[in-house]
Amino acid sequence: MERVIMKQTKSSKQRAKEHRERKKQYIQILEDKVKNLEKENLSLKQQLKQQKNKEEQTKEEDKNATSSKIAGQSCIYKYNSSLQEYEDYYFNTLAKKILLDPTQVRYSEIEQAAEKICDYGDKRREYLKNTFKDFLDNIMNPEMKTIAAACKNLSLSEAKRRSKLKKRTRKYLKKLDAPNPTDFLFSGSFRPKVSDFFENSGKKILRYFKSMKQLINKLVEIRNQIFNLQTESKEFLESPEIMTYTKEDASSIFKLYFELKDTKMITSHHLWDIPIKEHSEEKYEEGELTE
Repeated sequence: MERVIMKQTKSSKQRAKEHRERKKQYIQILEDKVKNLEKENLSLKQQLKQQKNKEEQTKEEDKNATSSKIAGQSCIYKYNSSLQEYEDYYFNTLAKKILLDPTQVRYSEIEQAAEKICDYGDKRREYLKNTFKDFLDNIMNPEMKTIAAACKNLSLSEAKRRSKLKKRTRKYLKKLDAPNPTDFLFSGSFRPKVSDFFENSGKKILRYFKSMKQLINKLVEIRNQIFNLQTESKEFLESPEIMTYTKEDASSIFKLYFELKDTKMITSHHLWDIPIKEHSEEKYEEGELTE
């Protein structure tokens, strides 16, 4: 009887021990799972953080690109909208009033509105000046303008000579607080193989800058000639013969304008006999423009 009880007691101890072992193993398995999940969670958090940083960087780049684009267009938009507002008032609001009932419009209203949008008017001149300035500022991209500044008044032989300066001279140029563009270009900081660049392409790039300068100077001369011609027109447009312009005359002009405004008759191509560019080639033939 005692042996049976001892056997049963031993069996119970064995079972308890096995239970503790299984429990221990189970806890170990759970702890391992927790560690693995923590690692996986940490890895996912890092990936999420990287993805967010990447998205924020992309948004910032898009924002900067958009801001840059808006900044480049803001000046033109500002002055164009101002001119457009005056033209809209003159050729729509005021014109319709005159066509419906000329007695509703005072001569002073017509004169004041016309002064703003006439060829020599301050709003048109302001718009043209700023549009021309934006045109000049964007003829060449910033990188090319940087190189043009460094190569200004530089001959090909001088460029080649400078690109082969001794190392000690290069070190001296690097120490300059505010080197001029030419010194910076040939210091070795701007282009590692500037010597090869000028040896192979220097003649073409310098010729390009020279030709661009000549054309831009001609463009500025023509711009000034147009402005001067507009200013000269003020003398005869404000002469007594023209100033006797009546409301009936204005009404007739407005009627003709409304008939022509959606036709090709008052387009630049038709008015100034400018050939339309109809081919798909990138290069323009002399005098032609796209519609």
